[in-house]
Amino acid sequence: KVKDCELELLDSENIETPSVLCKGIIMECKVVSSITMSNDSTDKEILEKWYKNGDLHTMYYAKILNCRELD
Repeated sequence: KVKDCELELLDSENIETPSVLCKGIIMECKVVSSITMSNDSTDKEILEKWYKNGDLHTMYYAKILNCRELD
């Protein structure tokens, strides 16, 4: 997904996980929550159209800890 969204991962300055580079902005983020889609809570038409292989997404919510411009 990183490549599909035209993002790049870089070494972080303050945390162990990689930073995300997007359009010249580097963001260091910490995941605070995640939700995995389920067959029971997802519309059947969506499952049949987009998730035929059962590869449901996990959505992540993150807190931005540091944000800076790319030098």
